[in-house]
Amino acid sequence: KLETPLAPGASVQLGIRPEALSGSAGKEIEIEVDVVEMLGSESLVHAWLGPDIPIVVEVRDRRMKSGDKINIAFDPQKLLAFDTKSGVRLR
Repeated sequence: KLETPLAPGASVQLGIRPEALSGSAGKEIEIEVDVVEMLGSESLVHAWLGPDIPIVVEVRDRRMKSGDKINIAFDPQKLLAFDTKSGVRLR
């Protein structure tokens, strides 16, 4: 539930932090790995959700390469909402 009231028909943009995405329980989606940034004990995996939605996932204890398909999960409670016009975070 958003704490900030929205006018009827207002649009929002949803976002989620890379560390909130995982391979564990939650709403699951499949992504295809595009680029992997190795950062020591973790990696940032860059992928696309459809043709125009980039996504970055923080992954630990797993080696991946471009073209790999992985399932990621997210907790809907960790979604962030932003006002599309002003960019102000609503949640």
